[in-house]
Amino acid sequence: MKTIGHEVHSVVPTLEFPRHTEATFAVLNDGTIIMAYNRHVGSSDDSATSDIYAIFSHDDGETWGDGRVLIAKSKEETNIMCPMFIRLNDGALGLIYSRKVGPDPGHMDCRPVLRRSYDEGETWSDFTYCIDEPGYYVSNNDRIIRLKSGRVIIPTSCHPNCRDRAESCFFISDDDCHTFHEAKQRLHLPFEHRFTGMQETGAAQLSDGTVWGFARTGHGYQFQAFSEDEGETWSNVAPNEYFTSPNSPMSVKWVNDEKMVAVFNPIPIYNGRYPHYNGEKKHYDIYHPFSVYEGRTPLVCAVGDGTIKGFDRELRYLEVDEPDPFIGYCYTGILAHKDYVLFAYSVFNYDYGYKDLDIPIYGIRIKKVMLDEL
Repeated sequence: MKTIGHEVHSVVPTLEFPRHTEATFAVLNDGTIIMAYNRHVGSSDDSATSDIYAIFSHDDGETWGDGRVLIAKSKEETNIMCPMFIRLNDGALGLIYSRKVGPDPGHMDCRPVLRRSYDEGETWSDFTYCIDEPGYYVSNNDRIIRLKSGRVIIPTSCHPNCRDRAESCFFISDDDCHTFHEAKQRLHLPFEHRFTGMQETGAAQLSDGTVWGFARTGHGYQFQAFSEDEGETWSNVAPNEYFTSPNSPMSVKWVNDEKMVAVFNPIPIYNGRYPHYNGEKKHYDIYHPFSVYEGRTPLVCAVGDGTIKGFDRELRYLEVDEPDPFIGYCYTGILAHKDYVLFAYSVFNYDYGYKDLDIPIYGIRIKKVMLDEL
């Protein structure tokens, strides 16, 4: 495999802000590129205090200036995270992100909300919920899609009782994100005994109009289903044997009219390679608390023609296989613009130099890849 692209920027974690993750991009009317992400304060935990932060580039992603808080957490909110931009039909810039409210992770309301900006992100409307009923819905960064018909779909994973095994669900808007309804069908893993369910669901529309839904699992593959009616009903769930994967999310986007890219971690836990927990070599154990981070290396890009069987057998490296078992790459935001593609992904390091803190550390790396490299 060949390595593609060049690094243009890194958002480096600090003791004050130990987690910068889950990025999304948009192009503003003056050509500026905005990248928004969640910035956590004091802890890298999913429930730690965080805001939606943004940085900007005025030269097609080659350099990035100082940033600012785009949306601040309110006193009522536990945190806000996982942003995704969408350009709306009236010209507004839409920002969707997960809003968490609740006393602890086991009793928390987590739902996507939408804000609109009519001045390119300078100010924002009040939020409106995209899902009416409270629940724990995980909507990852950069997941929202608009179909050829104009329909908008937010793929999510619902965790009943906050921590139960996830099921994929899809929230659909036919009025440019003013209202949403849930699809008629949810997706479940086809196993009686499972510990992950369908986590961190994503979706993409294939060249024939079929909507492809996919999710990370603990079973060595991305599991998938297909919809022939724009997301309302779905086929049976099954593994995609091309997209081997640890319990790590995959990101898929069109980069032009002919090419689609999928960014994922091919399964690296093979005979002879073992993960390390606290410096001790052990056999792979999917139930180990740190095993969710194992295997998120290398980070690769598959290029396809918009059909489910049309992905190249030659994968491209965004990040090569890491010998350090505590380093991984995931949660990729993708922007295709002009003759290049920007990939912004989280760089996870459990032992980032602050070993005494005993907390994971996350940064963001941005790579620029020219279309002719794909």
